[in-house]
Amino acid sequence: MSYVAATLIIHIKNEEEAFWTFVALLDGRLGSYYEPKMTGILEDGQIFSKILSHVSPPLSKYFDDHKLDSLIYLTPWFMSLFTNLPNSETVLRIWDVFCFEGSSWLFRVALAILQICEKHILQKEGIENSIPFLLNIPPELIEPTVFDIFPL
Repeated sequence: MSYVAATLIIHIKNEEEAFWTFVALLDGRLGSYYEPKMTGILEDGQIFSKILSHVSPPLSKYFDDHKLDSLIYLTPWFMSLFTNLPNSETVLRIWDVFCFEGSSWLFRVALAILQICEKHILQKEGIENSIPFLLNIPPELIEPTVFDIFPL
């Protein structure tokens, strides 16, 4: 939650407005991500894995073969609303569309990132190299290509 709250405080100068925006995000779909049992992120992880198997069978097979659960990379991506991406302009653009279209946009961005990075991931020797790559994607791969795949 701290990444989301910090981003709001940085970009919304009025602290009270930042607080109420944060509350609105948590009252919406994101609230179930932060519940003690994290039901929202668990459900979305299962849904995402099924979608990925249709969108990119080779990548899905790679993850399955290496027993990489989608929650390993989706949890930091979704729970922080992609604040871990290196370019703040991209993060804010994702947030704008997320606020307008809802949580389905999180899935679209995650799929776009994986499509962009697919050949790099499949070339990695073992999952121990894939996980750090997914959690720290090089900026030159993401900017601005994530929106070329799913334009606004």
